[in-house]
Amino acid sequence: MPRKPKRPCSWPGCPNLTEGRFCEEHQKEENRRYEKYGRD
Repeated sequence: MPRKPKRPCSWPGCPNLTEGRFCEEHQKEENRRYEKYGRD
């Protein structure tokens, strides 16, 4: 099966192509932002 085509990173102004929502560089930033606050 062919894979989905890569799409631009969802970070504002980032032109990098990625298979997920964010490129590798911005995925780390998003994880830090997400994990900053505790949840039950």
